[in-house]
Amino acid sequence: MADKKRPILIAIIAILTMISGILMIIAGLLGGTAVFTIDLFIGTEFENWMAQLGVGMLLMGIIAFIIGFGFWKGWKIMWIIAVILYLISVIMLLIAMVLTLMSSISLGWSLIIPLVICLLILFYLTRPKVKEFFGIGG
Repeated sequence: MADKKRPILIAIIAILTMISGILMIIAGLLGGTAVFTIDLFIGTEFENWMAQLGVGMLLMGIIAFIIGFGFWKGWKIMWIIAVILYLISVIMLLIAMVLTLMSSISLGWSLIIPLVICLLILFYLTRPKVKEFFGIGG
């Protein structure tokens, strides 16, 4: 992608995603390390939970880092994955808003900010220069 100019917001999203991936990898590794330490003091149920959490964070961190790197490089597949994930996020946020507003827990309105952020990112990803950077036609 040396011949294509990287949009500034794509660079920011890529860097932030890679940083969050690195932090999740570190958290996952620390969670796994904590299992061995906690094993000396607490029973196995908590140990299993911590191990699963550590592995989950490690995997999420690796995926986040790869997505961030793919955004930096302008990989078409990462654009497709991002659009799909943001569409799923919008749907899940809308469902969560409706369910929480219908229940006695009125936290649904607090989901407006993440919903707006997801919609703005989706809008940005569909801009012609951004799509061009990722090699998306049309």
